[in-house]
Amino acid sequence: MANSLTVIGGSIASLSMSLLTARRGIHVDLYLDPSRIGGSFGGIAVGDRRFDLGSRLFELQYEDPRSMPISAFDTQQDNHRPFIASVAGFIRNILKEDLIPAPTPEMWINGHRTRCALMTVDISDLPSALSAADRALVLEQSRRILETSPHPAITHQTLCEASVAQHGQRLHALLTEAVCAKQYAGWRDVPASERRKLWAALFHTQTVFEAFACLPITFRPHRPFSTTVETAAHPFAWRLYQAVQAESQITIIPVGSLTSLSFAPRGVVNLRFGQEIAIQVQSERCVLGLPPESLFAASGVEYAPERITSSIVWIDVAERHIRSVPSTLMICDHDLRVLRISNAGRTPGWQTFAVEFGSMAPDCLSAVAALQQTGLIAEGAEVRLAHQITAPSQIAPTSANRSIFETALTHLVPFRGILLGGARRFGFESLNDQLADALYYSRAISC
Repeated sequence: MANSLTVIGGSIASLSMSLLTARRGIHVDLYLDPSRIGGSFGGIAVGDRRFDLGSRLFELQYEDPRSMPISAFDTQQDNHRPFIASVAGFIRNILKEDLIPAPTPEMWINGHRTRCALMTVDISDLPSALSAADRALVLEQSRRILETSPHPAITHQTLCEASVAQHGQRLHALLTEAVCAKQYAGWRDVPASERRKLWAALFHTQTVFEAFACLPITFRPHRPFSTTVETAAHPFAWRLYQAVQAESQITIIPVGSLTSLSFAPRGVVNLRFGQEIAIQVQSERCVLGLPPESLFAASGVEYAPERITSSIVWIDVAERHIRSVPSTLMICDHDLRVLRISNAGRTPGWQTFAVEFGSMAPDCLSAVAALQQTGLIAEGAEVRLAHQITAPSQIAPTSANRSIFETALTHLVPFRGILLGGARRFGFESLNDQLADALYYSRAISC
């Protein structure tokens, strides 16, 4: 067991790894950039306010009854689900009574609000929101699919191929295409296994048929969501950081960005932050929890994956003009130039909505129009622009980008320490992914 550990980065994975390791009696030197606490989960500061970067809800329960100890976590698999009980326990320990149930996410489709089939993976309410013609067409197409030979495993299909194969062309157009096309022009080439990166879902054909035939649904997922009393996820990152600050076994060293990472004989790793701070550590006692682009750039490794650009407009609406505030409302109608609307909190007299445009150009007037058309605010409501951003967000979840990542990762073979989250495995960067990594490796390093 190591008697000390050096952790680099202020991501959720780095903060959690530091806290959990320190609680096992191991001293941790944590080097982080104070301006990047929590990574994208730390939110964005706008004056004296802080906003989540779009919809952020905690998913702490799955319908799958399997529950495995974190010691059984397989670092070669992209799957935190069997360990969700451990992840949920850690989140509850940080947030305590401030973790509360979130209203069920909704979707806007065919001019109706209904349970969001894409986020909950529960299709049972969808038929009632569609026209009679669409219901009949989806039912007929699902019937035909069931009568044909089994389709290939989704591991060999793109999201587009798998959606058409399992849902039929009409339901594919209504759900998958409607949402994915707003986020990424190249969505048709995204592997089916990466569907959650684009908020897509794949339903068993049998489930689609049962739902649209008004039969009892054999498999109906149960995935409740949670949020904080602030109706935001960023408080988790900051309360986690406060717990790290309060831990006597952790020494926090504020630094700028990592600018150089190189390897020396006998397992030594050289790290430089900005132009002023340079350290040497034994790599087997070092943890790197940085975004892959930061890590590879510091190592001098070429890494230029395609990124998805996202736009968000935050709109304040006078409370007297509010009609409804969903936790999240996914927009599936093609005629609305908006991807998703979510509750972004309150200030005295005002309710704030985050209106996500995906890859489309943001437009304050379109944001307000969407709020009105979906019935969330009154016509002629008093509104004001709180903030607006357009910036590269996630790395496009394509096979080409995965290959670029895996090639770049080979240059870090001399590193004998621990890589966390997206630095270790392509796309492994959701909140639950990062926490599963931290829970597993903090236990492993102390054994």
